[in-house]
Amino acid sequence: MLLHIRQEDVYMASRMWFKMPDDDDHLEVVFEDCKKYLAGAANTADWLLVDIYDAEAWGPVYDDVPFYRLCKKALRDGGISSYNVFGGEDFTKSLDNISKAFDGRVLVMPDVAEGNRIILAKKGPKENYSVELLDQRAAELQASRHLPAKKIWKKLKQENNLKGEFQF
Repeated sequence: MLLHIRQEDVYMASRMWFKMPDDDDHLEVVFEDCKKYLAGAANTADWLLVDIYDAEAWGPVYDDVPFYRLCKKALRDGGISSYNVFGGEDFTKSLDNISKAFDGRVLVMPDVAEGNRIILAKKGPKENYSVELLDQRAAELQASRHLPAKKIWKKLKQENNLKGEFQF
């Protein structure tokens, strides 16, 4: 069976299901093979949202250290990449490869019922963070933006065993 998904369908789904905002001075949506695009990008992004699965979601199209290094190269210092990866056995391989490419600067989001996992990776020197200060920021974000920031932060702390001060 051949499944053909049009770019327009992906674009509309990202707006409808993932609440992606319209393009503006701060957001540019690019429809291109990500590896090809990243090969020409250097120090241009503050944040990358990467989903590396094909249209049938059979497995990662790219899931090796050289690919993740391309992602890192595209980020500015302090930039973050977030990777949507499968859970289970594939997760460990993806986490190891991302961790190698980003010199261990990774945090992992907890499991979700759908089976996917999110891995966050940071480019640049490690920085110190205070759990207490981030608790306060999550509460402020939840109050101002009406997002479940405190719940997400609590799960992120638990998954990564973050206490007191930590480096990322």
